[in-house]
Amino acid sequence: MQIHTVADTLQHAASNIEKKLVADTPFEQIGGEPKVQALVERFYDLMDQEPGYRAVRAAHGNVLDDARKKLFLFLCGWLGDQPREPISNTSRAPPPPSAGLA
Repeated sequence: MQIHTVADTLQHAASNIEKKLVADTPFEQIGGEPKVQALVERFYDLMDQEPGYRAVRAAHGNVLDDARKKLFLFLCGWLGDQPREPISNTSRAPPPPSAGLA
């Protein structure tokens, strides 16, 4: 039989809460980096393929590599991932999806 002190029990509970909070971000809930990358790729692929998006596509210039990277980094942060490299020359980000739901 294993005997736990109150301090051990509280430390274990706090550790579990920390792990749960990290795993409960929208970023983790949708599947993390691979799913965000797939979303970004699909978004820009549609802009190239669909005639209805011509005006939006034209605003992005000839090459989309930089736009894809910026959107990926923005969405990762907005969805609650750990901080990444800063994105320069962007407007203020809207609050994350979980803001104000508590």
